[in-house]
Order: sequence, then C-alpha cells, then structure tokens
Amino acid sequence: NYRINTKKLSHEIALDLINILGTKNVLNLTWAPNDIENPDPEKSIIQNYQLGFLPIFYYKIDF
Repeated sequence: NYRINTKKLSHEIALDLINILGTKNVLNLTWAPNDIENPDPEKSIIQNYQLGFLPIFYYKIDF
C-alpha cells in the first residue's frame, strides 16, 4: 500500500493479492448419496474449494 498524508486528508492506494500461489483450500464437504456419477456410498463425498487467485485494488480517503 501507499499512503499520502496531508493536513486534513489522508489518501491510501493499495493492492492485495489474495491466494497468489493458487493453493486449493477445501471450503466444505458435501455428502450426496443419490448422485448419478457416484453411486458408491464411499465416493459420495464432494469437496468444494475456495476461490483461486483474487487481486483486490482499493483507494481510501480519510478526512
């Protein structure tokens, strides 16, 4: 981030790179026993992953 301070205002510009390495993190597990693709009960657990790489740019003014 970069911050500029003046007498009555403060400006901040930043870039946040979330999950820059692209790691797959499990968000939740879902049990779907009637799924057509997985009729086997042991394979009925489906893993859902979090978002991948997410860049966030923001500009903030404090007064």
